[in-house]
Amino acid sequence: MAAFWGRWSGSSLLGGVICPIRSRSGAAAPPEIKVPRMGLFSLGRRRDEAAEQARAHVSALVRQHLSLGEHDAVTVSEIACGDPGCGGAETVVLILRAGRRTEAVKVKKALFLATDEEILLALETIQAA
Repeated sequence: MAAFWGRWSGSSLLGGVICPIRSRSGAAAPPEIKVPRMGLFSLGRRRDEAAEQARAHVSALVRQHLSLGEHDAVTVSEIACGDPGCGGAETVVLILRAGRRTEAVKVKKALFLATDEEILLALETIQAA
């Protein structure tokens, strides 16, 4: 296999699929070679649609509650939590506003279990713009 790869001039990957490339001699790469899709930092894990919708919902809720502008950003993550009170996962919301320090709030529940009221309660520690 090393001899094969040595004959090809670089790989051309777009979204985890090998694009047709040519060797130095001009021959096309064999079509059976494929690379699995992988995100840059995802290590091959794909986010499911329900999780993406939950993140988008929380992000919109935070944007509306804090009256954030188009230059402000909100990230919503679910991380492992070592505290027995949070059930193994907690939701972390980062608010990145232009010209201000990043602010974070945590809800000691998984993203799917955190209610709008709990998220708004956590946001009370953050000042509106």
